[in-house]
Amino acid sequence: MILKLKEVYRSRSLSRDSNPGPIWLTRDIFINTKHIVLIRENLEMKKRLTEGSIKGVKGKKDFCTISLDKGQSGSEITVVASLEQLESDVKSQRRSLLNG
Repeated sequence: MILKLKEVYRSRSLSRDSNPGPIWLTRDIFINTKHIVLIRENLEMKKRLTEGSIKGVKGKKDFCTISLDKGQSGSEITVVASLEQLESDVKSQRRSLLNG
């Protein structure tokens, strides 16, 4: 039901090192899997990782954007995870609830 993920978000400050532009940081978040509407791969974040714009993520990582239903509106978050990993995590959360 509740899933812990690592979100990638844009910092309000700008980079002062060799890579000018926005800084992307990470933080832990918890989401309710019942509110997930769509999960899609985010190739733009992979590009930013290779450019060194994302702080707190090392190595080769996959990124996904998750669309969440918030009643009359929705929101999107970008997380450090592959499509396959998220599919597995969401399915296991739902399976444990059903078999409870």
